[in-house]
Amino acid sequence: MYDCYLGVDIGTSGAKAVLWDKKSSQFILRTRETYSNRMTKFGWITQDANEVFEAILKILCEAFEKIKEPSPRKSVCVVLDSALHSLLFLDHHLDPLTGIIPWIDERAASIAEEFLNRNLQSLIHKTTGCPIDSTYPLYKVAWFARNEPDLVEHASKVASIKEYVFHRLTGHLVTDTAVASGTGYFDVSKRKWAAELFEEITGVSREKLPELVSPYQILHLQDSVKKFLGAEGMDIEVMIGISDAAASSIGTIGDRQGVFTISIGTSAAVRTISKEPFTRLPDSNLWCYSIDETHWIIGGAMKNGGCVLDWYLNTFLNSSEYEIIEEHLASQGLFEKKPEDIKRQLLFLPLVFGQRFPHWSRNAAGAFIGMRGTMSRGHLTAAVAQGIAFNIKRTYQAVCS
Repeated sequence: MYDCYLGVDIGTSGAKAVLWDKKSSQFILRTRETYSNRMTKFGWITQDANEVFEAILKILCEAFEKIKEPSPRKSVCVVLDSALHSLLFLDHHLDPLTGIIPWIDERAASIAEEFLNRNLQSLIHKTTGCPIDSTYPLYKVAWFARNEPDLVEHASKVASIKEYVFHRLTGHLVTDTAVASGTGYFDVSKRKWAAELFEEITGVSREKLPELVSPYQILHLQDSVKKFLGAEGMDIEVMIGISDAAASSIGTIGDRQGVFTISIGTSAAVRTISKEPFTRLPDSNLWCYSIDETHWIIGGAMKNGGCVLDWYLNTFLNSSEYEIIEEHLASQGLFEKKPEDIKRQLLFLPLVFGQRFPHWSRNAAGAFIGMRGTMSRGHLTAAVAQGIAFNIKRTYQAVCS
């Protein structure tokens, strides 16, 4: 249908893109732009929405320079995906009233704890597929309603970074059901806003929620953006797309049932695809998110993935080079030995940034257990790697069950 497809991933620390050329049946561009996360107070993280959009524009400019050479392609589809759980308040002109509040922000931890103590976990989990966890925008909206009520009152819409970018590109502010499912106020079975729950938890009117659309919603790129890209003569459309979690799983396993993906980035997650919502989740922090009308994604997420390795490298090894990790693991024989032959003299709990699974807790802490004076940095490194791996294993076992 299109001459080119441009996939754009709006992540937590940067945006990535790949450009597929239909005629040659190959990728002709891979590119990335980064943007910053700012800590305004301990645990409070924000991003500049306009900085993120500028990064997207840089990617589009680079891509369309490639699209126009050597002979211009006439039709292009830009397909978006984004990280889940971001929050952004917009005014009546749909300009940002706040920075983007990403999933790693912890300002709403006390709000989430309050609702845990009110025994609302089962109701919220069953309705939304989202366990009580300060990661979700539901609790951040409640935090703003209590702490910055004037801002919330003047807000026209409660959105995420995906909606903002899509609006800037197409002139329409809508939310796809895949990203909506990661807010904590989307009914995962009925595939609509859980409006009553949203109002009860946050005290904010449901009128501030954007219109819901299918992830396959396609709209034309605005003429002003086409002019900026020097692509006035092209037919360019934008598909709102799905979440990065769903895109990662579908790109790896398609919609095969009973197959699992494990992804490790800043955090880590284990996921599987289902053709029906699974609302009878066990009493844990497993979640179920909608992808589209016929597919759902079930999984568990951990805060402590690659970020723990980065913390360990910087704090204990005074380095940012991952090769040191490999050298230390090799010195302990972990690449040659069978798992049953490895002696675990030192244990590491990788909860240095709190815990999301099996239960959310902001007070969970990491620890080395069994430290002895005869141990080297190699022993510490091996324990860190094994601790992260074990945390992933127990999440995998829970998702399998």
